[in-house]
Amino acid sequence: MNNEHYVNMMDAAGPADAGDPAGEAREPVRGAQLVSFAARVLRALAENTREGARIVDLVARTALPRATVHRLLRGLCAEGLAMRDGDGRHYLGGLAFELGLAAEQQFPLREIAAASMARISTETGDTCFLMVRSGADAVCIARHEGGYPVRALTIDVGNRRPLGAAAASLALLMHMPAAECEAYIERNASRIARYGMLDADVVRRMVANARRLGFALNHDNILPEVSAVGVAIPTRAGRPYAALSVAALSSRVMKDDRYLAIAALLRREADEIAGQLGIGRTSADY
Repeated sequence: MNNEHYVNMMDAAGPADAGDPAGEAREPVRGAQLVSFAARVLRALAENTREGARIVDLVARTALPRATVHRLLRGLCAEGLAMRDGDGRHYLGGLAFELGLAAEQQFPLREIAAASMARISTETGDTCFLMVRSGADAVCIARHEGGYPVRALTIDVGNRRPLGAAAASLALLMHMPAAECEAYIERNASRIARYGMLDADVVRRMVANARRLGFALNHDNILPEVSAVGVAIPTRAGRPYAALSVAALSSRVMKDDRYLAIAALLRREADEIAGQLGIGRTSADY
């Protein structure tokens, strides 16, 4: 990073106190805050991988001042972590992709889950998704399409969704203690409202229904005529961090209670993945 971009990004965290003898001691705090701000912007960009995000969108989603977002974007673009098109929309950059590839070696979940996802898509004929928890969100790390000619490609690999705004992310939310679950719903309320017919109260009802059923079910709550079933992958600690889901036309998922068979298949494959990860727990333990 050249000096100009370093200064621009440091400005985003606020000016130093000139002549303040404690300024040097506070430098690490400002640096940590800057990293936190940049991470907010990157997460917001990851929510909009297909259509991109304008500065006004990023300001709304990060709750950062416009000047701060603008300066951070200049630095992120200079380093290849973000990029800007001719219409002023911003996207994740090539370096973000490269870093993801490098990190993948430490997270073999996608490789381990590949066979299970293929079986799910083959047996159902529909699209299977694998999502992992990332703070208040869930990120799609893999997708396997089935053979049915009309496919519900509702989420792209790399897309983020607030917890509760997709069947797999709902499966993660339902296993949280009640107070923690409610805190995340409140925290994500404004973002959840951008997805179809969702709002905080709808998600609360979906969580309650998921706990009653034992799996997550989205029936036309996000996209009309599209339904999805989600099941969490067990963990040793009991708190899941990944989940599988199947999405398809509602006429396929809900007909003759087919969603029950899909949920059973997802549980079976979630337990298979947990076994390969050496977790030693099954969905029945939840």
